[in-house]
Amino acid sequence: SRRAVEGSDIDRFEAWNTTAGVPAVSVAIMEGGVQWDHPALAADMWVNEAELNGMPGVDDDGNGYVDDIYGWNVILDSGTINPGTHGTHVAGTVAAVNNNGIGVCGVAGGTGTATALG
Repeated sequence: SRRAVEGSDIDRFEAWNTTAGVPAVSVAIMEGGVQWDHPALAADMWVNEAELNGMPGVDDDGNGYVDDIYGWNVILDSGTINPGTHGTHVAGTVAAVNNNGIGVCGVAGGTGTATALG
């Protein structure tokens, strides 16, 4: 049988005492899709501002990807991000916004405040 090993967890609460998340840190999740506008995720989703505010059909930031506002779909070879259930679950485990009264708390979900420190 398997037994838990003391010290094998990620010490989330101790880490949160140091920082509850810094917006400058990005985590990439390679998955089948994510619901980027999910209420528990939207505030923590990476947004390519150049593409969001640019012209449709144009590679506004010159990175080789057209309209990659929320990332890139390698299956469709486009910026269309499909709302996959497993990818949304995984993204929530990592980055669901904390202290917002919605669903779960992500390991790196910040504090629910604009400063994200604390």
